[in-house]
Order: sequence, then C-alpha cells, then structure tokens
Amino acid sequence: MHLNAVNLLDVTDFVEFLTRKESVSGVQRVVGELTPRLSQLHPVVLDRGRGVFVTLNPPEVALLAQMAYHDATSTDRASTATQAQQILDRARTATPQVISTETVLVFLGALWISDALMLAARNAQISGARLVVYLYDLTPVLDANHTAAVNRLFERYLSIAGELATRVPAISQSSRNDFTQYCEQFNWETPPGQATGLPPGVTPKGEPSTESPWPRPYALFVGTIEGRKNHLLALNAWRVLAQDPNYSESLPDLVCIGRLGWNANEFLTEYVTSNGLDGKVSVLDSGLTDSELEHFYEHAEFTVYPSKYEGWGLPVSESIAFGKLAVVANNSSLPEAGGDLAVYFESEKLESFMNALKEHALNLNARTQWESTITNTANDN
Repeated sequence: MHLNAVNLLDVTDFVEFLTRKESVSGVQRVVGELTPRLSQLHPVVLDRGRGVFVTLNPPEVALLAQMAYHDATSTDRASTATQAQQILDRARTATPQVISTETVLVFLGALWISDALMLAARNAQISGARLVVYLYDLTPVLDANHTAAVNRLFERYLSIAGELATRVPAISQSSRNDFTQYCEQFNWETPPGQATGLPPGVTPKGEPSTESPWPRPYALFVGTIEGRKNHLLALNAWRVLAQDPNYSESLPDLVCIGRLGWNANEFLTEYVTSNGLDGKVSVLDSGLTDSELEHFYEHAEFTVYPSKYEGWGLPVSESIAFGKLAVVANNSSLPEAGGDLAVYFESEKLESFMNALKEHALNLNARTQWESTITNTANDN
C-alpha cells in the first residue's frame, strides 16, 4: 500500500472523469498518457468524504495504465467506468496516505475541479508536503465567457499554485508567462517551473488507411465545440468561400470533431439554421476512438485551428504529426505548438484567416510544398 511513500501523484480528476463514460480529452488525456510512465510517483485519489488521500494498490495501478488507453469503444468506456468507481468506493474506507514533510505531492490533472480537492491540497501543504502543480492555461481568468462559479474555483486554484506550490511547471511558455503576470498582480513570488511542451496525443501508427472516413474531400477542425475555439469564424470563412466562384467548386467540406462545450450558442444557431451551410460544414460527436480520429487526420486535405486562446494546442501538433498543414490563429501558445510548420493568421480576423486559407491551404501547389517541408522536417528529427 506504500503508506510511507513520499512521492505522490494525484489522479483524482482522471479516475472521477472515467466514471462518466466519456472519451478522454485535454487534461485527462495528459494524465492518462503520463501516469503509467511516472513509475517513481505513487498514484493517490482523494476520498472526498474524509478529505484524505488514499494510495492505489498494485492492481489498481495496473488498471490505471489500462484506463489510459484511449482507443476505447462505448462498451469499453462503460466497463472502465465501473472499475474507476470501484477505486473510488474502496478509497472511502482505505487507510489514509501519510502526509509529512517528506511528501512531494504532484497535481498533474485538474486540481481546480472542486473545493474538496483544493482543500485537501492546502491541508497537505500545512502538514509539510511540497506541492507541484502542473499548469495548463489561465483560460477562466482570461476569458470572460466562463461562469462566475468557474472563475471563483479557478482563482482559488491559482492562489494555491501561486502562494503554496513549490514548483509550477507549465505546458507552454505562454502559460508560464501568463502565470507570472497573474502572480505579479497579487505580489506573489512566482514559483519556479519550466515549460514542458506537449507531444501529440494521436500519431500515425503503421500504414495509413486506404479508405477515407468522409465521402468528399474535407478540412479538419478538432476541438471542443465552445466559443473559445472559434468555430463561428471557421463557419463564416466557409460561407464566404462557398459563395466565391474561384473556390466554390473545389472548396473541401469542413468537418468539426469535438464534444459539445459551453458558450457555443451563436455558432450552433448559425450551423443549424444554415443546415451546416447546406452540408458543407459538419459537426461530429467526440465519441470517436483514437483509431477513428487517426483516420480523419490521415485523409484530411489540411486542418484549421482558429482558437482564441490555448495553453498548448494539441490538434496543431497532431496535424503536423500526420504531415498535414495547419492554418492556425497567431495567439497564446499556438506558435509553440506549430513552430515553423504551420501557417498563422491574425487572431479573430476573418479576412486574415481567409487569406491564409487561399494562399496556403486551398492552393494545391503551396500546400504540397508545405507537406513536403513537414515530412522532411519529421524525417530529419
């Protein structure tokens, strides 16, 4: 049971998320990918009722590694949900993990999900534990489109990171810079921490599939359907291009893949009332397996990512991994995700977005040159 373990990894967010029978994305994907690789850290979950951490036993640790596998059907997710709930049920009566001055407690997931988890982190720090908080982004405090309740939760989370954490590594230098500026507002001494970057979550595996998952040529937009991701800008661009005689015949479909988030009403209204621009734009549920998403990347003409703000921008690095040109908004961490292998446009500017599409993505010769550069760079690395 590792009750005297000193290096602990909180996986509460990941385990609780799995009970919801949903495909993982974002933060949970990172936790799922990294937890099995961090064998020097002992996974713990919070028993919310008692406010104590409980160390996973060896069979549960092995099970957690299986849960990190993302190529799961709905049946697989239902089974995983039952097993995840069993972990939480056992934690209710299990012996609490000893927290002392010898403890390093790492929060790799969404520490901000609840006051219970944040209170447990504070109590651990009071007991002498050194806290390491992995920072993704500052979206709720930088984006006014979140609810007041979410903003308050996130502000409490940032106070833990800024005032109590020993180290705060970040997913990108952009997020570290945002965090430093936030700390300065409150006269906090910014805890040290490096930008880690993020490898693509979905990558090519073996020979590409020969059959396209879509009946027509398409561009791909992967991301939660929410206001921040800026699906409305993409829809408006496709509307104008579909009416342009120079592009209307050759314009690929726009296929958007992602779970439904919040603050997407304006886009969804336009999408529904226009019947997806008469079938030119489609939205698919995010319940696809990784293999299915891989096929969509393989056969896409190119990808777009007009998001207004990101901690990293995983679909950008995934697009590059598949040798596809990504047309990306030039803001926050997105240039870190795309580097020199993506095309950038002025954030939230429709004309700039369309110019980038016309010059690079819809121009076959230009796009072919980009794909060659992407492929050659990948081979050199």
